[in-house]
Amino acid sequence: MSDYRWNQLDNARGYDIAAEHVHPHYREVQDVILDALPLAPDEAGWVIDLGGGSGRLAERILDRLPRASVGVVDQSEAFLTLARERLARFGERAFFLQARLQSDWSRDLPAAPRAIVSTSAIHHLDPAEKQRLYQ
Repeated sequence: MSDYRWNQLDNARGYDIAAEHVHPHYREVQDVILDALPLAPDEAGWVIDLGGGSGRLAERILDRLPRASVGVVDQSEAFLTLARERLARFGERAFFLQARLQSDWSRDLPAAPRAIVSTSAIHHLDPAEKQRLYQ
């Protein structure tokens, strides 16, 4: 997987810097996800961000829900490095898992999630992979 371009820290960092400009309605999509989460601000619970990249959405979830924890699942160690930097202030409330979405990543979660979210990853899977993911 070392040939995977997002395993290069410079590529991941460049994408992270440009993300809000590359994706139309970037913040608005995140706002919709935040509003749909099944946790009240005073509730504890796990949220998983699949293909969570540099942790931008995870950061917003953790800011909004001070008792929640978020697991960032991504196949790119470079993106997870950025996520660890971004989410360091949340301590143990942030969990990081390097895994492909096509793998059985759920077996490595520390707890059952209350919600699973994703903004920029699932559309890259082929139809059969999406079907397996949603099962």
